[in-house]
Amino acid sequence: MNPKNKIHKGWLALFFVIFHFVCIIIYAFPPNIIPEKVQGMAAHYVSPVFDQKWNMFAPAPVIQSTIEVKYYFKNGDSSIWIRPALNALKRHMETRFTFYGELALAESNMAYWVQVDIDYLDLIDTETMNPEQWSDFRKGYSYRKLQNYVKGYSRINGITGVQAYVVRYDYLNVKTGKKGVLYLPKINL
Repeated sequence: MNPKNKIHKGWLALFFVIFHFVCIIIYAFPPNIIPEKVQGMAAHYVSPVFDQKWNMFAPAPVIQSTIEVKYYFKNGDSSIWIRPALNALKRHMETRFTFYGELALAESNMAYWVQVDIDYLDLIDTETMNPEQWSDFRKGYSYRKLQNYVKGYSRINGITGVQAYVVRYDYLNVKTGKKGVLYLPKINL
């Protein structure tokens, strides 16, 4: 190959890379910074192949939910409904970049798996489970995770003497507006 040809091909490749990145940057900039006409020209290049939405990286959750627990103690007392991760959520908001972020994330992860089982078992309009549904739920993805979640937060929050607990799962589908509450039967430790 002719060395002059290599140089020309190298310059063409460089110009293409520069053109490509400039178009991507122009396309990605907010409309008030780059004139609309220029963004429109860049969009003709970018949108057929390279277009992507930001929610691809961190999609907005479809379900807003909370998990609350009511503890029953060995001495016969019971607690009010407690949201185990609430303390971690508050601490995470005050002190970012600490382990509280992981604890705060635990509730949303737990809620995700409970929602997977609710969807799979078609418990959408159910407030309490019948014995057959409860048996199926215990075979699902979230039952063991839920037990570990409640036991772990009991230890973290210093709750001792627990004999049993009940879990309440409140959820709202932000797309459809459908909301519901699911009470799991009492679980003995």
